[in-house]
Amino acid sequence: MLRRDYLFLIFLFFAFINPLSIFFMNTPFAFLFSVALTVILWIGIRWRGSIRNNTLYRGNSFEIILGSSLLVGNYARNLLGILGGGQIGIFDIFLIFLGSYIIFYGVRGLRAGTGPLIYFGLIYVAYQAEFAFPVLVQLEYAMLNQIAPSLSLIGMKAEVFGDFIRLTTQVETYFLQIGGPFAGIKGFLSYAPLSVLMVLDLKTSRMNKTLLVSFGIVSTFLISLARIWLIFFIILVIGIDLGLATRTFFAFGLYLAWVILFKAVIVRA
Repeated sequence: MLRRDYLFLIFLFFAFINPLSIFFMNTPFAFLFSVALTVILWIGIRWRGSIRNNTLYRGNSFEIILGSSLLVGNYARNLLGILGGGQIGIFDIFLIFLGSYIIFYGVRGLRAGTGPLIYFGLIYVAYQAEFAFPVLVQLEYAMLNQIAPSLSLIGMKAEVFGDFIRLTTQVETYFLQIGGPFAGIKGFLSYAPLSVLMVLDLKTSRMNKTLLVSFGIVSTFLISLARIWLIFFIILVIGIDLGLATRTFFAFGLYLAWVILFKAVIVRA
């Protein structure tokens, strides 16, 4: 019989990916799959120990109803288009994790799940900060300007106009926008807090923590640049239609590899 921590991760995966989220809410499957896999991989390699050891608490009947109500209510809000609903977003990811966790471990067991909850809260705040502080949008433009010259190495000419980029190959010209969840500066804002939280509870010196946090933030920024570059390279190799259809899977693969690599660095610290 599967342990409760494995059952929780399986339940969480299908709480993200199900017919309601894919077919009725028109949320891109690639986005849902990548987010679900990232969250589950992160919890599995970083917090599964604390969740597995959380054997004292489990959801009672009231808490199972409470957690289920959060899940059902959130999906109903999106299906009805209430309070900005319509597609799965960062706030929905937070509620899906919270409701699923309460079902399995109850309200009192939330202490072992504070890491992921704080992370989702930080992402939500970071996304709001992008709209509140124009300097973050300028950083996204700067990311494009840093990438554009290097595209000549693969035979592409790039011209940047704000968050738009015009790509010219030997065959065609494309006009693309760098935006949407986890793209450009959003990718950096999504994964930089993750590198910080993965370090905070380590039993090591403050100097090592500072170095690891610095490495995590810098490497996250570099991965964000590499992710955009990879998308353009995919478009060049397999064409615009297949490139746009598969870009999320390839690009999130970089972030998943980064999570695994960062975990390996932490283990050796």
